[in-house]
Amino acid sequence: MSDLRKKWENYWYHYKIQTLIGLVAVVTLIICSVQFFTREVHDYRLMYAGPQIVALQDIVYMEKAVEEIADDYDGNGEVAVAFDDIVMLSPEEREAAMEAGAVFNAEFLNTSMTEYYQQIVGGDAVICLLSPYMYEIVHESDGFLLLCEIFDEIPDSAYDDCGIVLSRTDFGRYFNGINDLPENTVLCIRRLSTMAKFKGEEKTKKAHAASIELFRRMVEFDAPESADTSDEQDTAAPAAISSAIDHQAKFVRAGSAVDIAEIISRHSENASSLAISSVQHILLSHVANADEMSALRSDIAEYYSNKWGKDESTFTEAVQEYDAEFFDDNALFILALCEPSGSIQHEVEFVRVIKGESVSVGVERVTDAKTNDVAFWYGIVEVKKSDLEEVAEFDAWYLN
Repeated sequence: MSDLRKKWENYWYHYKIQTLIGLVAVVTLIICSVQFFTREVHDYRLMYAGPQIVALQDIVYMEKAVEEIADDYDGNGEVAVAFDDIVMLSPEEREAAMEAGAVFNAEFLNTSMTEYYQQIVGGDAVICLLSPYMYEIVHESDGFLLLCEIFDEIPDSAYDDCGIVLSRTDFGRYFNGINDLPENTVLCIRRLSTMAKFKGEEKTKKAHAASIELFRRMVEFDAPESADTSDEQDTAAPAAISSAIDHQAKFVRAGSAVDIAEIISRHSENASSLAISSVQHILLSHVANADEMSALRSDIAEYYSNKWGKDESTFTEAVQEYDAEFFDDNALFILALCEPSGSIQHEVEFVRVIKGESVSVGVERVTDAKTNDVAFWYGIVEVKKSDLEEVAEFDAWYLN
């Protein structure tokens, strides 16, 4: 043991710097390998950069909107889209906001602009939805593809030689989340990244060509004839024979940074409807028995166990009263909501059975004042099973 210790001390004396460098290299390699093999792979990545703070649930809507018209680029049987959002105001917008009492963090603004430049120069987001200010910064440097390089004829919705006014397209008016962006949002597409040769030129060119095709589809998208793509959306109940059913509802604010919608979406009945209507849908999960309640509770408890306030309850506590005896005659609708302000409250205006085949839950936003804090909520709506005997479809949406 003494000889071994002497050998180690001698080795460490002569090679400790090399050993430390080697250990750092090994740890770095392990971390990078884990991140590479476990990262979520997307077919397409898009970017919004502008003054609007986009709620996480609207990001979900925006991603689903693009997924509706996109091809399965990697051929894995599923279209996956990611939206990056960068908040940045023009000098004029910042001045107006400061006059209204807003306070800006200089470090945050610098970080946001740096992130934007990184995406433009070598990021994965090829299709961009930008405020005019963010658009002009890059357009002046010839960073966007010309529309004449993409279309045989310049679309009527053109902003200039490279951009499209998003709100003048059916895509910009028809899909939820997308149609909540500012009316002057410019849709454009980056030129092939100058970093292509470092990422694999052929692979990058192929991905860029796929994004060009997706961009063309977004611009040329035709909304179904039955859809209302006008500025004033019809939020009336569907034109069908319907009857209101009795219900009891409550809303609880989630005390977690985790988007409750991401969890409930795995159990939802209407995820496919989120992006394809002139009304804003709300994720809804239909819980018909104690086993389904247990599965949902377990899934949510893994991510959400804390309380928003001392008088609030966790999701597990909020639903513990719904046991097997409750589900003998009753069922639940669990709603997932995300708001850009914690002061926005909610009420269930109605629960309707339409033609005896589907259920529609209408939710009203109630706002007294606005605070600048993103808030997650879940709604619990109790209904009688006897009112759902022939119902096979479930949906929920905002009335305002």
